[in-house]
Amino acid sequence: MSYQPYLEQLKRLHAKHLGYPYNLRFDMRSVADALGLLINNLGDPYIASNYASDSRKYEQDVIDFFLELWEFSDAWGYVTSSGTEGNLAGILYGKCSQPQGHLVYSEAAHYSVPKAAIAYSLPSIRVATQPSGEIDYNALSEAIKRSGAKSLIMVSNISSTFSGAYDSAAMMLDAATSCGIAREHIYLHGDGALGGMILPFIEKVSAPYAISGTLHDSVSASGHKMPGSPIPCGVVVTKREHMARFAKRIEYLNSVDSTLSGSRSGLAVIALYDALIAKHTSYWPKTIRDCIDNAEGLTTTLRSNGVPATRNLYSNTVVFPRPSEALVKEWQLACQGERAHAVVMPNNDQRMLNIFAEQYCAEQLDCEVD
Repeated sequence: MSYQPYLEQLKRLHAKHLGYPYNLRFDMRSVADALGLLINNLGDPYIASNYASDSRKYEQDVIDFFLELWEFSDAWGYVTSSGTEGNLAGILYGKCSQPQGHLVYSEAAHYSVPKAAIAYSLPSIRVATQPSGEIDYNALSEAIKRSGAKSLIMVSNISSTFSGAYDSAAMMLDAATSCGIAREHIYLHGDGALGGMILPFIEKVSAPYAISGTLHDSVSASGHKMPGSPIPCGVVVTKREHMARFAKRIEYLNSVDSTLSGSRSGLAVIALYDALIAKHTSYWPKTIRDCIDNAEGLTTTLRSNGVPATRNLYSNTVVFPRPSEALVKEWQLACQGERAHAVVMPNNDQRMLNIFAEQYCAEQLDCEVD
């Protein structure tokens, strides 16, 4: 059976992909030979098992990249299968830290967060957002007071799924401690599926919104989003003390079971290493700046033609009224009610964005792009 017609179809779909935050600009030819090998990262990424066909060395380098990026010390992490696993793992370490904790998240949180509440039988507190999608800190304080919670597992959005809004970890902690809950009874996980690879490369980020091991107890990100990988993957980091409460020695592996998934794709690790570590240090600051600038350019173009488009600070996500289903399908747009969004990634150049804007405006407003 030939897969070529199917692959050609995927190439055509990649040419008009605008609604989901996947970086389709990658080249994995340098690691193509790895497809002929089973590479399985068993157990803890820092403790060798009896199974030797792994890529733990590269996994450690990837983790070190994020530990430095997010300013974590005395910390640990592993490469996950997705952003969802990163959130599930981070919240699991949080439950080990705060066994009686209430799970606190905003109504703009990724769907994996309430999934964790079900999976781990956590009482949960869902908090309203501001119009931008950022959590409402006054509503957060009131919700915590009403709950009577004595300990918390909080999740902050580091670029929310639909509007690209950032929650301030510092202000969330302030809201919680103002309710009489001491910091040692709070575990804070940052869902940085997209924004975890954006915010650290932006100059002059307001301090309350920064990612930092002094604020966060864990942070996760997706590897197939901004880094760019043909294999869905991600990363989660946490402080060693939190992981240690969960980890168990497994004789069968001759290693430690410290991850959520057990067997993990060593091929995904190599792809993520190639996407991150193999690039020059100047690559990511410029790439992130280009994405933000192009997103601002699309916002300006739509607004200049009468479209009420919005973009949050530090965000590469542009939100606008939902177009026809034909346009939604053609550009693979993500929609929520009467709104849709475009997430401007490294593969979405200015030419592509201009074509989309022209089609969108012609349909919505019967006008031509300025």
